[in-house]
Amino acid sequence: MKVSFSSLRRGGAVIGVLAAALLFGSCNKNNDHDNNNTPTAGVMAFNLATDIPAASITLSGNLLTQQPLGYNSFTGGYLGIFAGSRPVEAFNFSTGSSLATGSFDFAADKYYSIFVVGKSNSYRTVIVADDLDSTQSSGGQTQVRYINAIPDSTHPTVTVAAGGSNVISEPAAFASVSSFKSITPGSVAINVSNGGNINVSRTITLDQHGVYTVLLTGVPGSTAADSLSIRFIKNGTNDEAAAKSSSVSARSAN
Repeated sequence: MKVSFSSLRRGGAVIGVLAAALLFGSCNKNNDHDNNNTPTAGVMAFNLATDIPAASITLSGNLLTQQPLGYNSFTGGYLGIFAGSRPVEAFNFSTGSSLATGSFDFAADKYYSIFVVGKSNSYRTVIVADDLDSTQSSGGQTQVRYINAIPDSTHPTVTVAAGGSNVISEPAAFASVSSFKSITPGSVAINVSNGGNINVSRTITLDQHGVYTVLLTGVPGSTAADSLSIRFIKNGTNDEAAAKSSSVSARSAN
């Protein structure tokens, strides 16, 4: 199977096209030195920390992106990085202070997501392998997953329904990321609720063969820019089209 990725724009369309061979574009000079013989992986990063208006992420001390990521924004696509065990650190761009540190072993020819989550001096970097190889697109279905980035949330129930059936209906701990689930494309209803201060719903439209991540973000009870929201991004398209990668820039989630 091959997975291609479009350079996502608002409203949904096209994230740097990548084939299964992972023909990543040359690495950002602020990130890694260009070396065609060095094994590479693909990384997509998100700033979902509610009170951090601009976050920077480094791998092995090198900036992942030239510009910081605004709240509820992401890299716009998968970036090529050198594979291997890499220290990962997130910074508050405004103050230069460290938000969270960690490390991860990035395997060659695989895809990963880095989510910066939290608030009020309690942050973490959540790093997951994007199991795109298992997102088989059978019968014209699409794939969807979620991350619960609502800080201080106590296992609200996340429901994702299409065609009158719940594909996902489960409690979700803060900072948890689900696996990709197959779903009928078209109108998809999403709800996250804890029976109290968290209760938000949204209906979105997902394309056939698409691969999506739903972002559950915000602060319960807030009416400001950090209010509860359900956003989504299109990781790419699950098909057999072979293509090459393209450059990406930070984007806001839909």
